[in-house]
Amino acid sequence: MDREIIKQVFGLKIRQIRDKKKLSLSSLATMTGLSKSYLNEIEKGKKYPKLDKIMLLSNHLDIAYEELVSLKLDKKYAPIGHLIQSQILSKIPFHIFGLKESNIIDLLVNEPLKGSAFVQLVGKMAKNQQINFHDFLMEILRLRREQQHNFFADIEQEVIEFSHLHAINLSVYHFSADFLALLTQKFGYDIHEDGLVGHDDLKNFDSLTVLPSKKLLLQRQLSEHQRHLIFAQELGYAHLNINERPCTNPALPLDDYTLLSNAFRSTYFASALILPYEKLVNAFRQLFQQETFNALLFDEIVGSFNASPGMFYRRLNQVLPHAFSLKGAFYLHINGGGTDQLFHLEESLFSNDKFLSNALIPNEHLCQRWVAIKVLQDSSKRKVKHEFDIQISEHPSEGKSYLILSSATKHESKDEMYSSFSMGFLITEQLRQKVRFIADPKIRRQVVGVTCEQCPIHDCMERRVPATALLQSREKQRIEDAVQAINNALQ
Repeated sequence: MDREIIKQVFGLKIRQIRDKKKLSLSSLATMTGLSKSYLNEIEKGKKYPKLDKIMLLSNHLDIAYEELVSLKLDKKYAPIGHLIQSQILSKIPFHIFGLKESNIIDLLVNEPLKGSAFVQLVGKMAKNQQINFHDFLMEILRLRREQQHNFFADIEQEVIEFSHLHAINLSVYHFSADFLALLTQKFGYDIHEDGLVGHDDLKNFDSLTVLPSKKLLLQRQLSEHQRHLIFAQELGYAHLNINERPCTNPALPLDDYTLLSNAFRSTYFASALILPYEKLVNAFRQLFQQETFNALLFDEIVGSFNASPGMFYRRLNQVLPHAFSLKGAFYLHINGGGTDQLFHLEESLFSNDKFLSNALIPNEHLCQRWVAIKVLQDSSKRKVKHEFDIQISEHPSEGKSYLILSSATKHESKDEMYSSFSMGFLITEQLRQKVRFIADPKIRRQVVGVTCEQCPIHDCMERRVPATALLQSREKQRIEDAVQAINNALQ
């Protein structure tokens, strides 16, 4: 067993015995002749005593040596011991939040009531690491991105330095062949076209990078957008000197935050390389200055980058809130279509508006009035390559409105399935000053909910399931009215 785990469990064992005997740390130090600071280090799992000191503790605590060094803990500390032995804690990136693993163990030991919920949550994940733990790490990464407002200035600067180093003009359109040449000539990559053909187990992957030989095996019939992204990601790994990385694209579910974070950094680098900050900002500054929404200009902007719609909208979420100081920005990726017309929220990211993020509850039915759903339905019915729409979504119950741009395209791998990508902005006075077309009367305004279950709209004709939250609110109001009526009558 890992020595760190043994140290931590032994420390808990000493703490457990000391608690039972109602001994303070100072008292134990006096009894054994060991310093209080040394005993504290032992209990925190930072030090493991030598045999003579273990025997000393065994004698003064009146505990058999075998029992003292065993990994079995009593009922109070057993859940913490199981958690430590699962090694889940060592995989959680506590440093992101300015914490250490020892801080969490201290919380669990010293504040068991406060820490019990954490033990239960992580304990459940420990039983199913490959799925739940990956999702847990993805959620941490998502929170980290939201804390940064999804903008990473250090990577943006790396792209600028990369462009200067390799004489890349970031203001012009680039093809995948341009990045392919860089990979082979500057970074020594060996590209194998159709390299994954015949490997049926890898048919759902676009590429495989064999390290350290830098052999890049590609899937057959990749689109230009897919090739461009793959090459840009590899340039990111190479330029950023990232060695710990997933080798498949897309990556397998990961239970290592370092790999997950590094994959994100390379993808962010690729996005910033394919959709450069200044070029994108200048294009949208021109669009925002239009008195009415110019759909043709928007299409021109999209077409001026060698990127898929999904990548384009993800990049908008990185750039526009930062460049124009826009609050309440969010990004949504929804899959849907087919015969059942079911819609699934694949990804969401909210910069600083928790109203929508808190209202998006898993397994509830997304509001059918969303423009993101409308473009999906229109694409599915018309079988078109690309569908775009714009909407001002109003949430009267919250007193908020959002400007939303949304595009839908055919799903990359699933037949009869479509994907929509949306960028939304909370409408504030600042946005009204910077986005002149917000007053365009041709932009459809729609009162929307978030999910059918929480919808406050009384006469919604698009509702898929009952508004349980609305019904509960009405029932609560009826009860309160009845109670008030009785109080009034008997006063």
